Amino acid sequence: MMTKSQKWGIGIAVLLVLSFIGSMLPEDKEKKAAEQQASVAEQQVIDTLTELVQLPENAKENGFSREAQISTRSIYITDTAPKNMDIDLEFSQYYAQGTIKAVIESLVQEGINPKDEEINISVRLVTKDKSVTGNEQTRSFGRVRYRFMADDLEWINGAD
Repeated sequence: MMTKSQKWGIGIAVLLVLSFIGSMLPEDKEKKAAEQQASVAEQQVIDTLTELVQLPENAKENGFSREAQISTRSIYITDTAPKNMDIDLEFSQYYAQGTIKAVIESLVQEGINPKDEEINISVRLVTKDKSVTGNEQTRSFGRVRYRFMADDLEWINGAD
């Protein structure tokens, strides 16, 4: 009959043998290389998209700023209007639609068709000002989004 310490010794020996066998198995180098190439390609796409959605210099000079969240499948742009600018619904729609059309045009010129690549795009113009109680407040009338399945633009009212 085996003692408890002998059973532990055999268990540890089996683990060591299995570990050794596992270390001798060939690595799937092709799979790792493909994953690395995909990661590099994905980052290149993100870098290209980031360059294409930069805020134009004339908008910066007029006090606008831009935040963009970008992945290989989505571009979410939030532009902030200068505090001294009185923004209404009509201007917000006009600005967001013009911006999203310019982004789509830039993508297409670079050979990236947002419909074929299934890229969601959304543009929102916000203003930052003080609420009636004096607190900082971000205001938005809505956003325009590009729907790749319908290949069209849609205005969505509100701050969602």
